[in-house]
Amino acid sequence: MADRHTRVRSKQLKDSDVRPEDLQGGIASPGNSKYYGTNDSGTTGFYDLPASTAFLGSFVDGDLSSGILTITHNLGTQYVSVVIVDDNDKLVMPDDVIMTSTTVVTVDLSSYGTLTGTWRYLVLKSGASLTAPTKIQDADGDTSVDCEQNTDEDKIRFKIAGSEVLRFEDGAVAGNIFRNTGVQNLLLNGSFEYWYAGTSSAPDGWAISGGTIARESTNIHRGSYSAKFTSTSGVQNLRQIVPNLIYSQLTGKVFTFSAYVKTSNSGIHIQIMENNGSQTNSSNHSGSGNWELLTVTHTVQGDG
Repeated sequence: MADRHTRVRSKQLKDSDVRPEDLQGGIASPGNSKYYGTNDSGTTGFYDLPASTAFLGSFVDGDLSSGILTITHNLGTQYVSVVIVDDNDKLVMPDDVIMTSTTVVTVDLSSYGTLTGTWRYLVLKSGASLTAPTKIQDADGDTSVDCEQNTDEDKIRFKIAGSEVLRFEDGAVAGNIFRNTGVQNLLLNGSFEYWYAGTSSAPDGWAISGGTIARESTNIHRGSYSAKFTSTSGVQNLRQIVPNLIYSQLTGKVFTFSAYVKTSNSGIHIQIMENNGSQTNSSNHSGSGNWELLTVTHTVQGDG
């Protein structure tokens, strides 16, 4: 259900709370590279190349002298480059890097003031490079996002606890997005990206009961478009009906429907309703005028 100038961004209808977008982990690479990082950070990873190519270490504020970091390395060359990340895993741009000898390089970080936490550095021999990452994974490697499982296959694979739960393929549309049975999405065009009937008609797979609908390209939460629904009077809604062939097999199953909604009306909610009238509503939008995620969970009773 929606009110005047309500924008809705559907998320998904699923029977699992697994969300591939929440996956995090350090970066890993093939060959002789070694993973450095933590289980809960996607940007901590560095590649530890052979000792003759790169030198890895860490430091805290106490290791600096007037903001100058001195690194003694074993690369045997005066020509090196230095990569530094702060304690929030963000790249840091030094004020100056001075290569004083074949074993020592000094880095000026004085503009950053007093440091917090542990910072890390990677000294890289001139001409060496980091392996292009194709995979993000957690520490034990069983949860990952992989865009090159097979050579040039043009697929993005999401795995959780060793099982592939989501896969995007080249030219992905509804038929090219694959989920395992644990996170099956029953909504068609849940992201409101397709409007083949026109930008003032209901988006593909959806229908409206009263009110007006329009494709919105400015106020969007994700993707290219959202649906702007304007209620003209009474109870009106934007809805999608799950086909009876599917619905008849869902009795007893628990489903969750989530949607991002932007509205200034505090009476707006989303709803799952069955043919027999059984229904469950989400909590109401706060009316803040901002995007809020509304979620409703319902156990299907069937027609009885």
